[in-house]
Amino acid sequence: MTSATTPNLRLLLLLEELSNASRPLSVAELTEMLDLPKPSAHRLVKTLLSEGFLEKQGQQIVIAKRSVVMANNLMLKNPANIVRHQILESLARASKETINFVVPTENGMTYSDRVETDWHFRVMLPIGTFVPFYCTASGKTFLASLRKSQLQGLVKAMTLKPFTNNTINNEQDLLASIKQVRKQGYAIDDEELYDDMLAIAVPVHAASGHYCGAIAIHGPKSRFSKDKALTFLPALQQASQDISAAVFAS
Repeated sequence: MTSATTPNLRLLLLLEELSNASRPLSVAELTEMLDLPKPSAHRLVKTLLSEGFLEKQGQQIVIAKRSVVMANNLMLKNPANIVRHQILESLARASKETINFVVPTENGMTYSDRVETDWHFRVMLPIGTFVPFYCTASGKTFLASLRKSQLQGLVKAMTLKPFTNNTINNEQDLLASIKQVRKQGYAIDDEELYDDMLAIAVPVHAASGHYCGAIAIHGPKSRFSKDKALTFLPALQQASQDISAAVFAS
């Protein structure tokens, strides 16, 4: 950063540095990364904290809700989302089932984009609907993206309400399930939220490697078995890479 960099641009660069970081950062680390004088860095952080764009985790700084909401709103105005929808359309034609792009929010995983199947028998979850993290395929991909301490804290805070006989409502069993999702790179919801519904999801990552959402296919088990769902795993993974390239290309 040069001495000619304006204070407004410094605010944006600081937010960018935090958004690209794989962990919370201290003010000292931000000072060094941005090559800022200490008083300037502390002043910028104090301003962003007071306005709700950042928040503290102990002695470290993280992105707060206001920044996330702003980023999501900017994403919705990105023309690359048209490309994303076309990728979902292509996947829907190939699978003949409903395809969803789902993002994590405070209330759970929220349906941000969706292409419906032509079948009369289908599960209706319109855009804007949110579903739990712990008993959905997309939600489990998000949980698998968290650091161990974050995951344990979130699982402990959640009420693991059983929706079906297959819902995992035990903390240790859920943590074991998420460990498996992290290892295999995809998640399955086998009648955990709704009876007779199966879903498969893969994560979508930004260019920085950060988790930004999931692509999921779901359908009734009468025609969409686990074995059939797994045949679409390569297509889901390719779609995830294509969306990441389209939305986050520099």
